[in-house]
Parts: sequence; C-alpha cells; structure tokens
Amino acid sequence: MKYAIISFLLLLVLTVAGCKEDSNPVPPVINEVLPAIKVGEIFLAGAKVSLYADDSLRVGYNKIYVKLTDSAKGSILNDVELHVLPVMHMTTHTHSSPVQQPEICQCGLSPFGAVFQMPTSDAGEWSMRFTLNNKTQNRTEVGSVPFTVLNTSDTKVITGSDGTAYVLTYVPIKTPKVGINDISFYLHKRETMMEWPSVTNAEIFMTPDMPSMGHGSPNNVNPVHAGLGEYKGKVNFTMTGEWRITCQVNSGTDSLFTTSFTINF
Repeated sequence: MKYAIISFLLLLVLTVAGCKEDSNPVPPVINEVLPAIKVGEIFLAGAKVSLYADDSLRVGYNKIYVKLTDSAKGSILNDVELHVLPVMHMTTHTHSSPVQQPEICQCGLSPFGAVFQMPTSDAGEWSMRFTLNNKTQNRTEVGSVPFTVLNTSDTKVITGSDGTAYVLTYVPIKTPKVGINDISFYLHKRETMMEWPSVTNAEIFMTPDMPSMGHGSPNNVNPVHAGLGEYKGKVNFTMTGEWRITCQVNSGTDSLFTTSFTINF
C-alpha cells in the first residue's frame, strides 16, 4: 500500500509538470539549409532580419531570401508584415528598382525577386530598405542593409516610343543546350523613381540568330506573360556558339522598342 501511494504521488507530480510545460510551449527553432550567400542582416522591432541569396547579386533578375527570427529567442517569426525596397543612392538622387514583395512563410525562408538595373560603383551604392511590423510586439521599425551588385548585360533600360522608361531583363538559362530551351524575360516600367511596376499586357516577338554564321533557327515560341511581369517562351539553339536574341516589345499594334541579348555556350 505504501509503495502504491508513493507511485501515485510521483505520477501526479510528473502530470502536473507536463501540464505546465504544455501551457507555455517554446516556439520551435528551424535549422534549415541556408543559401550560399549571406547578404546582410539587421535588427528591427524585436526581430533579426537576415538576407540571403544563392549567388552574388548581379544586374538583372535576382532571387533573394529573407529570414525573420525573434531577436531574443531565435524562433521563426510569422505574425509580421514586411515591405522591402531596393534603393540606389547616387550623388545627385536616389531611385529604386523592380521588386516582388516577399510572402512570409512558416518554413523560415521567404523568397522574393528583385531586378537591379545598374551595378554598385563610384556613381552609386545599393541598400535594401525594410519596413517591419512585428504584430506580436506591436512594433514597427524601418532600417536598411547595404549590398553589392555586380555588372552583367542581362538587363536593358530603354525609353519606349511612348516616352516611358522600360526595363527588359533576360533570365540566364542555367544550362543551355542544343535544341529547345525554356527562356524567360521580365518586363517592368518606371512610374516614378521609386516605383517600377510589372508590365503584364505587352507582346514580345523573339528572333534568335547567330551573327557569325548568318542563320537563325526554327520552332521558337514567343514569350507570353505568365505572371508578375515574367514572360516565358522557348528558344531553339541548333548548334553551340554565340547567339543573339532580338526582342521586339509591342503594346497593341505599337512597337515600344527593340533590343537584344547575347547567349554564348
């Protein structure tokens, strides 16, 4: 009987302790595999904001990731609102660039896209401005993280026939091959120096050719809008070498501009 009472009391203590732990759970810390490049981080409104990328940031389209964690506990924050804005600081003025806002997810890493029109140089430097509303703590703060953008020829800023500045961006094919390849472009326009919305109703007529060989290729599919300013099509490379992709961008029956990109493989 004595042992039965002792066993009962031990069970009661363990049960009460378990209830106390359940009533105040510790938020899980997600230790996911992070992208290769850590662009930078900042502490805002009780949160650590960390910026990552798969590779160095470059002129053109970049996929970027933001991770939001509680600055004290290290746990993933979900009950937040976040607005990102790339800013180029030049000697005479500042301007932004096309950007897709991140959708905060429970996985820990929230991706978004940004198109940079020019590289970091003596003429100007880039930073990412964050506006963070931490709903759990009822705090909103603004801060910036500087970053470097390398130069490429994957983005063209062109004034169209309608007087609007357009940004056409070729997304490099990861592994070009002889034959049919998926190809995509992003199209944006400048409304103000800080607003660069997607263009969703244009037509892109794509013509690939090899200048050194004097020929093009058959069975290409013109890019069409697939969402968020991205136009997807198919290009046929009949041989290896240097290809020129000429894009004529139209609005209805009006030609806005024509430009080209070079692909060498």
